Amino acid sequence: MMLNRTEVQIDDRGPDGRGPEELCPDECARLVASKTLGRVGLIVDGLPAVFPVNYVVRDDEIIVRTRRGSVIAAATRNNVVAFEVDDFDPDTGAGWCVMIQGVAREVVDVGHVRDAQNADLAYWLDGRSSRHFSVSMDLVSGRVVGPPQRPTRHHTPVQSMASSGSVMPRPER
Repeated sequence: MMLNRTEVQIDDRGPDGRGPEELCPDECARLVASKTLGRVGLIVDGLPAVFPVNYVVRDDEIIVRTRRGSVIAAATRNNVVAFEVDDFDPDTGAGWCVMIQGVAREVVDVGHVRDAQNADLAYWLDGRSSRHFSVSMDLVSGRVVGPPQRPTRHHTPVQSMASSGSVMPRPER
């Protein structure tokens, strides 16, 4: 299946002129493989929906385990979906995001099913009533953002002005 991609140019640089940097496909694949919790975006009853999922990467596919008969199981049968993984450090403001677009298909390959069953995928699901689906990595894009640079202050803080004997004007009443 051929997917068409519309390019949209968005200027998302911050006040310091810096913005996210694009990641190469190999780095995107490495980052996706380093995590086990992602999000699947799909259409449910004509509306977009996003669900958190546990996953494992096998042979350039993302393997997800879900319940048979669930909304995700029904909506992912041979449909185009988005898959997103990210990481963010709240202390530094640095982070990354990888988005994958591909076709979701039921996993029928015995080896892939066994790999997924042996991985730490959604351990709270009963293996007998679960279903595995894969997402092909047809379109892969990623971005990394570094910590924001703090603006350099070029004025004298009020505290030091007062202690230096400078007189601050009083507001009029």
